Amino acid sequence: MLAELLVQAQQHHDQEATLHVLESFIPKIKASLRQVPADYQDDLKQELYVKMIEVIQTFDISELNEILERGCKKRDSFLFIYM
Repeated sequence: MLAELLVQAQQHHDQEATLHVLESFIPKIKASLRQVPADYQDDLKQELYVKMIEVIQTFDISELNEILERGCKKRDSFLFIYM
């Protein structure tokens, strides 16, 4: 599902799909932010979201499309390699 959202976000400039991709990383972001002093957490969170949006927009989806077409069951794990 994450892979399909990434394709939709990039090919169709779908902001809702982009938001869903970002939301899927919220637990990881929160866990990572707990390791940072409280004074820096808000700034770092904003930077992480900006970087994630850049990655979503520039990610090379050509290989991902091939995987989606073949119906690979591990397509979502393929995405995490690049993010």
